[in-house]
Order: sequence, then structure tokens, then C-alpha cells
Amino acid sequence: MYWLECRARADLTLLATNHRPGSLRGALTSGATVIFSRDLLSASAAGEERLFCCQLEWWESESTLWRLGRKLEPWVSRVLYVLNSQWVPPWVSSNRRSAHGRVFNSNVGAAEYFRLVYGWTRQSWLEEMAQLEAARTNAGSTQGFAFRRRYAFTAPTTEELATAEARGAFALYCQQSTNLTSAP
Repeated sequence: MYWLECRARADLTLLATNHRPGSLRGALTSGATVIFSRDLLSASAAGEERLFCCQLEWWESESTLWRLGRKLEPWVSRVLYVLNSQWVPPWVSSNRRSAHGRVFNSNVGAAEYFRLVYGWTRQSWLEEMAQLEAARTNAGSTQGFAFRRRYAFTAPTTEELATAEARGAFALYCQQSTNLTSAP
């Protein structure tokens, strides 16, 4: 689980998050499931409605047979050469890439979660991307144009950290949904 956030629906109080994206990890065998659990802040009422959203990322691991084949590879190729075999082990000739993916899940839908909690929409993200692209284009033709960033010397609050992490998750969500909808 790369990112997660849970808030009270009534006042959007942050009830749970992970401040180190990617910190909740688990390996699964084929067909297995896992249950992640997080404690909510003690300030949350038991019957209170909640908003929840998370980003899951997954990677396919290489099978044991392929790992073994790669470890034995120089020996296997020599034996096949001596036997004058035309067969080439698949782990040698394959450019196979491991499958991987990202999915967003929410009890109200990811797009709706970001809209309800932060007021962010896919359309506003597309407009921001267009503005950034225009700024990059203008920066190439304007001498001395530079973005300046101010650094504060105070530690960010929990809410500021949560917002920054949610902003990153939202950008990934928008990129993914844009790629899915624009694909032929």
C-alpha cells in the first residue's frame, strides 16, 4: 500500500494516514490475499461516517524456475552447446518484463474523495498541467526566467504532510486516468 488516508466525513478530520509512502509492504503468493489494518485516531467516534482512499502498487516477481535458470545459465548454455542443441533457454532470449500496476480504491470513488476532501478535480489538474507546459515554453524564450522556492525552517504539520502526500497520489491518479482514457 503506497498511500492511504482516512478522514471523518463530517469535518474532514484526518483519522489515519501513512507518512512514509510505500511503507506498508507485503509479499503474496499467487491467489493469496492480505489484510492491512490501521488504527484510527482515538478522537474518532465509533459510528461516525468516514472517507477512505488508498493507492496500491504491485509488482510481479520472477518465478522460482526462472531465477534458478538465470543462476545456472552459463552452465546450461555450455551443456546445450556441447549437445549441439538449437534450444535456447527462455530466460536468455526473453526481454520479458515483470507485470506491475497501480490501483486507487476508495469508499466513495477516488475522484470523488479528492474532490470532497481537497477540492481537486481531474479538470483542474489538466489546467495546471497546461499552465506548467506554457510556463516551460515561455521559460525557453525568456532570459532569466526561473522558479523560486521558499524554504521554511519549521517542520510541516501532520495536515501539511498529509496534503503533500495526497497531492502526489492525486497527480498519479490523474496521470493514470488520463493514460487510460486516451489510450486507443
